[in-house]
Parts: sequence; C-alpha cells; structure tokens
Amino acid sequence: ENRPLKPLVPKHDDRFVVKKPAHKKKSSRGVKYHLPIFANLDRVLTAKPSHSSLKQSEVQKAELVESMYRQKAGRETIPEYLSETNSPYELVEQISDNVMVVRHKTTNENKVVVKGIDKSSFEDHVDLQQKLWFGEPTQSYDEALNAAIEYGASEIIGHSRGSSTAIAVGSELGIPSVGFNGVITSENVRQAHAAPDTFRHVEFSNGEDIIVNGINEITNPHAHGKYPENIEFKTAKYSTKTNPVSAWWTRMDDSRHVIFVATTSRNSSNLSAASTRLTRLLRWNCMERKLRTNTRSLMLKSRVFAAARARI
Repeated sequence: ENRPLKPLVPKHDDRFVVKKPAHKKKSSRGVKYHLPIFANLDRVLTAKPSHSSLKQSEVQKAELVESMYRQKAGRETIPEYLSETNSPYELVEQISDNVMVVRHKTTNENKVVVKGIDKSSFEDHVDLQQKLWFGEPTQSYDEALNAAIEYGASEIIGHSRGSSTAIAVGSELGIPSVGFNGVITSENVRQAHAAPDTFRHVEFSNGEDIIVNGINEITNPHAHGKYPENIEFKTAKYSTKTNPVSAWWTRMDDSRHVIFVATTSRNSSNLSAASTRLTRLLRWNCMERKLRTNTRSLMLKSRVFAAARARI
C-alpha cells in the first residue's frame, strides 16, 4: 500500500544556528598561507537547546540503556544497576548483548531496549553498516522485533544504532519509540512516512554529536534538517545542573562518541564529582595528543642530529 508522505517539519524548528565559513590568511606565527585556510567547517549547524533537563521518566529510560553498557563492560549486572538507581523497571529477559526486555513494576508494561554498538564487536559493526547502506532486516532488528511481538511491548527504547532499530520496529508494529543520540537512516525516514498513526518517535539529542548528526544528515532523503512530523527531536545542552529529582549529563566513551548518560542524583556533590572527572578526562586527552605530537617531533629531530653527526 502506497501511503502519502507525512508533512515534513524542521528537525530543530527555529532553534539552530548555521555558522558561515571563515578563512585565515596567516598562521598563528604570522606566516602567510598560499591558500586560505578554513577556520571552521562550512555550514556547521549547532542546535539551540529546547530544554535543560530531563523528566524523571526520561532519565529512567536512559538508565536502561546505560545498564546494558555497564554489564557489557563488566562493571555490574543489569539488575544490580537498576536496583542501585531505584529504577521502576525490572529485567524480564536479556535476548542478547544488544537487546533486552524490561517490565515497569507499576504499570506492568513491557518495553524492549536496544543499545548501540560495541566498538570491539565485528558483528555490531556489520549490523550498523547494513542498516546504513542496505536496510533491514539486521540481527538487532530481528531480535528486537521478535521480542516486542512475544512480550507485547508498548515501547521500544534505543541509543545510537539502537535508536535506528527502535524506529524500524516501532514503525512496523505501530508502537512508540524513544531514542538517545540516535542514528537515523534514510530507511528509518521512509518507515516513519509509512507507519501507522499510532507510531511516534521522540529523539533526545545533545545537538552537538558530530558523528551521529553527520550520519543523519548524509542519510536524510529530504532537505537538510527536515523529517516526518512523527519524528520529534528534543535537543538538550551539556549540563550538570539538576532539579530536585533528577539530573543528566553526557560523557565520551572510548570511541569518542558522545552519548547520553542519565542518573538519579541523591545530592549535588555527585554531579560535581562527575563534572570534574569529565573535565579531567578531556584535559588528559588533549595533553595526550600534544605529548604524542611532541614525542614524534623530538624523535624526528634526534634522527636528523644523529645523521648529521655521522657525516661529520
């Protein structure tokens, strides 16, 4: 059945800024370039935040994805993390490293959760590339779809690659989906156009995730920054400020891919400590890069000096 396309809406409404390209004619040492050097990327889109905090229910959904990453890293099990954060959800079944089913303890609603890729997993990289260039079905899609059908899921939740899977499964079954910094493929957009009216996807994005936003614009079949009206983007900013109930912030994992990490905070000192750790991590990464550059430079100079001495 060929259904008409749904109306398109801007990804960030009026909440974005497009920076104009700027050029430099001289280096920091005053050396004139033969060609102008770009000081910033052409047409860089930076989203203004639509909100500065997440609702407690939204935080709890982000924690579900985080619990899967923690178990995969061997830090703690999914039930341990959910218990530690006083989550209203309980684990029903872990289908695989990438897909699990949880149940809300109060409403008894079942939900399917799909995490992003593990950078060391060949299978995960294959799964993602297939989504990007060939479409479904992929292994994560099959696992999530079958789990959603078997347990009568009321919602699909995902992060990064998992958000793409959430859209695919949700649009197929006509149930809502939620994503955090998700990869949205051209097939996801087509699926949203053809989805039943009961489908709606809400995507939480920090607006500055270059990896994910770049992929999304490359794979977007429509005009820059426009998507079907049943895909809603909620943009948040980096922050450690909190309301009395909950807090959220972002972190970088080992692959330098910025993701959401949400947590229920008991006091502001936890947030301050997390912010300090993040700042130190970023500073260390910068120092490490400089150290490697300086080391390579010193090694090159020492080789030149050694060669010169040998000729004397």
